[in-house]
Amino acid sequence: MGKSCEAALDQIREKNYVQRVESAKEILLAGINYEKETKRHQCKIERWK
Repeated sequence: MGKSCEAALDQIREKNYVQRVESAKEILLAGINYEKETKRHQCKIERWK
């Protein structure tokens, strides 16, 4: 089973992936979850502050 969209966003924050693009004026984070069994997708997008 896939992890949640929130878990994906948490990983982006914890691993500090945003640091690579700090010069950007606006950054959007996208957490995507795909479940193989049900073929359902979930996505959560938020602005980085």
